[in-house]
Amino acid sequence: MEKNLHYMDFLQPNERINYYYRMGVHADILDYHGECIDFCGRSIREDQADSSQKAYALITLFNAYISLDDLILAEYCLKEYENSRYADFRKKHFRAVLYTKRGRFAEAIQLYKECLQEAERDRRISVVSDLLEVYLEIGRNDLIKELIDSEADFLPANINIHPYRIKVAARYFKRKGVCQLSAGLTNEGFDSLLQSITYYRQLGDSEKAMQCIGLFLRHHRLSGKSLSFEHMEKIDKICHNEANE
Repeated sequence: MEKNLHYMDFLQPNERINYYYRMGVHADILDYHGECIDFCGRSIREDQADSSQKAYALITLFNAYISLDDLILAEYCLKEYENSRYADFRKKHFRAVLYTKRGRFAEAIQLYKECLQEAERDRRISVVSDLLEVYLEIGRNDLIKELIDSEADFLPANINIHPYRIKVAARYFKRKGVCQLSAGLTNEGFDSLLQSITYYRQLGDSEKAMQCIGLFLRHHRLSGKSLSFEHMEKIDKICHNEANE
């Protein structure tokens, strides 16, 4: 990515802004937070207009800062996004994320529920992932089950049409699996983690895929349970990069 920056001065301003924006989004999908912040920051500094592209760059920056636990800069990006005429239900979603990070769970839950009412089906899955995290944190297995049982209301119809959709699906199934393991649903949790692994592999993110296996093994270690032969066989196939059955 950096090599191409030497040629940016030869582009028209709009072309340069578009390039920075695309590279920032690409870096975000790959969890390259430093590069994401650099490219999106460049696009925002050059783009003086209140555009949908600038609004999305602010969203991308917010996600990067949240991943780095920099709540001060995340809040700054959120406030800038909230002032955009292109802001949508995500301003409530991201405010809820900040509430969650600060332990204000009741306020976060209320905003997440409002988001689920306002968002279209294909855009709800990331909200559900974050709401599951809150329910897990406060120990509400009943609400976790209720939310998971409503999957038909929020799973996107066509996950594979864009890398970002694949990423949010991988994140959802990973969190779903963790919640199911916490509730003692070992087989269901393992199946959800396998689904997450499938999506992370599509993105070429082997590190995140192995993290899912680590979560499952850690669950067994902490619970004192032995791995079944079926689970060991599937883990062996994953570790040897073979296709899941």
